[in-house]
Amino acid sequence: MEHIERNQDKMETGMFLDEDFAFYIYERRISDYRDGEVLSHWHIELEFILVLEGCLDYIGENSEYMLSEGQGVLVNGNVLHSYRRKEMKECRYLVMIFHPSLLGYSNEGRISKKYIYPYFAGNKTFLDICLSGEEAWQKEFIKAVFEADRIFEVQAKGYELDLQMTLLRCWRILYENVLCSRPVQPEKDTKDELIYKAVKYIREHMGGKIYLSDIADACSISNTECCRMFKRQVGQSPMEYVKKYRIKRSLDFLDQKDYSIMQVAEMVGFDSQSYYTKVFRGMMKCTPQEYRRQKEKVNQGGGMWE
Repeated sequence: MEHIERNQDKMETGMFLDEDFAFYIYERRISDYRDGEVLSHWHIELEFILVLEGCLDYIGENSEYMLSEGQGVLVNGNVLHSYRRKEMKECRYLVMIFHPSLLGYSNEGRISKKYIYPYFAGNKTFLDICLSGEEAWQKEFIKAVFEADRIFEVQAKGYELDLQMTLLRCWRILYENVLCSRPVQPEKDTKDELIYKAVKYIREHMGGKIYLSDIADACSISNTECCRMFKRQVGQSPMEYVKKYRIKRSLDFLDQKDYSIMQVAEMVGFDSQSYYTKVFRGMMKCTPQEYRRQKEKVNQGGGMWE
């Protein structure tokens, strides 16, 4: 899942085995992402990231956590977030992604109106919740996540019901210990919405020329404010994000032998193969050709990345 497929609204798609049961849980290593970083993105589903071994830096909209073994973070839907390796070290982690509909989310009915809806689209929404794993309720939550992992792996008869009940148990734990005491939130600052417009513009125009002024114009702000916004909320400049996104997107095309290196370069917005190779080497520590050969070796069972 190096590249995240998106629909017309720029939400993640394609991560679920069954589109009518929006749940997925999987174990990953941060080294699965060659440069050890998952770029800033968002999706309508909730995401729980649990570190199993090592450390992980999580960067949210208004938060940053260094997660170590046994610690995790629950990210709400439509929240911009990213994560990366800590000090170039390996990290093994579990990711659980699920749609709020599995909790009974809707704008009707007492259960949703009282316990679900306010925390996704109402006046008690949250961005993310960090779990240190030290308190009893947090241990109970994490235990339930491992149970969901087991249920999803086995997929015995009626496993969907078991998964939904497990997710509701997780939500009940959160409600009792965190959510029920949340104060009413003010309306979201317009500035927080601008970063979504900027990222959306970049991803929609990846194949063409993108200038700083284009991104700023898409948000109706100045170039200077656009740079400040990216530094504050993404941790890098707009054009650095553009380069990283183009290179990461190109990895999917490199996996497809039908495309030449030149074609891949053009598809992700580079003017020339030589410049694409230069940027690629600087970020990935190898050339596109070397990446393609190494990926083919790994796919054939020849081992991990060298």
